[in-house]
Amino acid sequence: MIRNNSQNQGEQLRILNFEGNAAKYIDELIRLDRTCLSTYSTVWSEDNFMLDLPQKGQLSKLAILEDNLIGYLVCSSYQDQRICHIHRLAVRSDYRRLGIAQRLCKTSFRECLKLGISKVTVETANKDIPAKNLYTKLGLRLLEGAELYDYISRRGKEQPNRFSRDRDGFGVYSIELKRY
Repeated sequence: MIRNNSQNQGEQLRILNFEGNAAKYIDELIRLDRTCLSTYSTVWSEDNFMLDLPQKGQLSKLAILEDNLIGYLVCSSYQDQRICHIHRLAVRSDYRRLGIAQRLCKTSFRECLKLGISKVTVETANKDIPAKNLYTKLGLRLLEGAELYDYISRRGKEQPNRFSRDRDGFGVYSIELKRY
């Protein structure tokens, strides 16, 4: 059950796979991306959301309430499908702090384990405190030193200088999945 300040009754939140459902909600995905993530990164277009990436359809999730999209998580795998990378995570502002982002991540993490994926990575802006708090709460830890260098090298990042501790930089978080 989920409650919103403007609602008197609880409603059932559904978490759906991206595969087979993303096209139906594409306009809402673009709108939510623009609303939630434009401060921290470039807004995604339909092409970005519909791009075919390894295991994206299974790992990415939609949060649906009364047939309306209220959140999403976009992930795919890399390193021969052994590591899951979180590309995007957004929840409508009027549904934040209700555990929806955490539920999206945990559902995807369970899917990772079923697929034999044991590690998750994500890059987030240092100034995005709510995202950093969420990832820490989920057990992800900030990569530094040799681990960060290894991540940058493996991912072939063209701008390694963007990964800095300053306010305008980005941090990389990671978790070894054992349960979820």
